[in-house]
Amino acid sequence: MKTKNKLIKKSKINISMYIIVIILICLAILIKTYIIDLDNTSHNKKLAIEKCKNLCILENAKQSLPIEGPCLNSKVVAGWGCDIINSPRMSIYDDKKENQCENNKHLVELTKNCKLIKAI
Repeated sequence: MKTKNKLIKKSKINISMYIIVIILICLAILIKTYIIDLDNTSHNKKLAIEKCKNLCILENAKQSLPIEGPCLNSKVVAGWGCDIINSPRMSIYDDKKENQCENNKHLVELTKNCKLIKAI
């Protein structure tokens, strides 16, 4: 009987250890997903703004920015597009499908003078 009780206690301890390990793995995944990736998003946002401004300055130097406010680069940084829009916004140009940056989770919007309007 004592051997059976010892086995039951031992199996309860083993189950508890497995539960603790599973909880720790879940916590590690949550930390990686919500804390580390948020830091990457912040870094990518700064990088996207910087690259977008540089691209805008280059296009202005070539005097090749049309009035329509085009998408300068759909993938200036992974997941980020770079769009030039009018300020104030002119829907006849800025809302045209051909002037939009597509397939991006985030977007940097600049004026034609390369001033940041927003980065979302």
